[in-house]
Amino acid sequence: MDPSSPPGALRLEAVRKTYPSGVSEVTALDRVDLTVGHDEIVAVVGPSGSGKTTLLSIAGACSRPRTAP
Repeated sequence: MDPSSPPGALRLEAVRKTYPSGVSEVTALDRVDLTVGHDEIVAVVGPSGSGKTTLLSIAGACSRPRTAP
């Protein structure tokens, strides 16, 4: 991110979220970066199961992410 640019209203960096599935895990988000500025309107679109709800739950502080290593 450019240090001279104004801070975003929302900023997510390297967000990772997995869910247990039997003996393995399902990765819903893998190192996702998102910055939304104060004057921006953003739509989150994608196919079913692509992580839209997970991303919005983390952005809205309803769910905890795991930061990717």
